[in-house]
Amino acid sequence: MLTEAALRLIGLVVAISAGAWAALLALAEEAAVGEALHTLGDAPPVAEERRVPLHRALHVARLALLVLGAVATANAVAWWTRPWVEALVTLLVGTLLLFIVGDALPRSVARIAPELSEAALPLARRTLAPFGPLLWLLAWADRGLHALVHTPRPLQPDLGVAQRDMLLGVFTLADTTVDEVMTPRLDMSGVDIAASTDEVLEAFRQSQHSRLPVVDGSPDNIGGVVFGKDLVPITLGLVEPGTRWQTLVRHGMASDFSWERSVATYLNVYRRALARTRAR
Repeated sequence: MLTEAALRLIGLVVAISAGAWAALLALAEEAAVGEALHTLGDAPPVAEERRVPLHRALHVARLALLVLGAVATANAVAWWTRPWVEALVTLLVGTLLLFIVGDALPRSVARIAPELSEAALPLARRTLAPFGPLLWLLAWADRGLHALVHTPRPLQPDLGVAQRDMLLGVFTLADTTVDEVMTPRLDMSGVDIAASTDEVLEAFRQSQHSRLPVVDGSPDNIGGVVFGKDLVPITLGLVEPGTRWQTLVRHGMASDFSWERSVATYLNVYRRALARTRAR
């Protein structure tokens, strides 16, 4: 018979192993979800599937490991032998550590270093073999449910590469930061605050943009933005003589809109500004 100390040690080893395994699957799951998005419109109908999609298999296996880790942790700390307050605190701390190690931390790592997530995917795929019966049961249950309840697939068009890439870009927009899509410094078009009106108009003609950043001597010192439409009255001579285009410069915002913010944040700001402009 195993002693109580040996059982606790086994529970601790199982809990640590389950947490590390779940971390590997969580890390790989981020890459698998990206692969699933790249197959938009190409996935076979549910009735034709004989196995669970990889990203869902990783998710289910990770949940099973977290449950196993929680049971093993409870056995390792023997919470039932402690006073109820101490037992509750011990269970909460153990559950929190298991969640951080097996879910939150690897997902954060995948966001910071996506290449690690992609590198972990082949290894995680090979570790799914022990979950074969569970995944087969899940696939069987899926087919049975879809046979009983007819649910039309939300997406059935024959998408080309361009359309699929466009949809993928929409889905990943919230996770894209501005520094990933912004124009490089050397390629940026702009006008100097000391430029003449003719030089500014020529800059708009050459760039074919509707607005240009205004710099003060260097592209590193942005003083605001000038809109091409604001220069129309000057071009047509509808303003008082001597009116300087610098008075039309729109200056920066007080909120934090640094390069690390999501592109979606900037789109929301643009939509609100456009709505206010149209309301006028």
